[in-house]
Amino acid sequence: MSNRSIVPSFGLMFLSAALLSGCGDPAELPAATATQRDFVAIAKGKIDVEGGVIRLAAQREGLIQAVFVEEGDRVKKGQVLAQIDTRQAELGVAQARADLGEAQARHGIAAARLQAAEREAKRLADLAATKAVPVQDADKARDEARVQRGELATAAAAIAVAREKLKRELFEIEARRIRAPLDGRIVRRSAKPGDGASTFNVTELFLLAPESDRIVRAELDEQFVSNVRPGQRARILLDYDGKQAFAGQVLRLGEVFGARKLANDDPNERQDMRVIEMVVSVRDSQALRIGQRVQVQVLK
Repeated sequence: MSNRSIVPSFGLMFLSAALLSGCGDPAELPAATATQRDFVAIAKGKIDVEGGVIRLAAQREGLIQAVFVEEGDRVKKGQVLAQIDTRQAELGVAQARADLGEAQARHGIAAARLQAAEREAKRLADLAATKAVPVQDADKARDEARVQRGELATAAAAIAVAREKLKRELFEIEARRIRAPLDGRIVRRSAKPGDGASTFNVTELFLLAPESDRIVRAELDEQFVSNVRPGQRARILLDYDGKQAFAGQVLRLGEVFGARKLANDDPNERQDMRVIEMVVSVRDSQALRIGQRVQVQVLK
């Protein structure tokens, strides 16, 4: 090997060592330029959030009665986003309330009858003890009180059934409200008042991005896998603008190889390349949008 070829190699090694020694903690990684060959792997990816965006649909089919949010709105967990027509469910609630009222009235009547039967049984038992009335009359009154006790228990059970029915009907109203499962931002609103919502061919009504830090889901080629491990620093470059960079860190690598999912416009690259998923954290990611294409450079 000639001296001319050795000198540049040592110069590159010195430059890489200087870069690594000056970076310090991964959280303080500066956004270096892409021209510095200080990375050991490169991968294309997309901006995402942990757990992914959530596609919200209705639990019950019907016409959308109202929509309460717009795209870009921040929402809180439990907030009502839209409502399916509840008129039929409200009729069910009204009927259930009426049934409960009737059951409670029957219970009151049964309680009064039991009270009267027990009073009569006691009176006849006292008279039978003095032989003022036949013992058979006292026994008959005691049996009647026992029957009325059973009627009261049946009436109490009917109240319990009516209350459960009312709960189910009230749930049917609640099931027609689409609520945010957690804090986040509405990134797409497909729901419109008057549109139909189906549970057979599930209708997406909203796309919700959880209120959490952005990450990159990148496809790491098989040839680079041995060069990457969790904890390594990374540089994230916007696909359309290689000058704007963000600092990051490799969080985890997938366990299974699969086919590439992201489109690749490079005609010289193999299209059957096997890849694994690489998840990378992103610092100061507020300016990045979900789905935005980026390039990840894993640093030495």
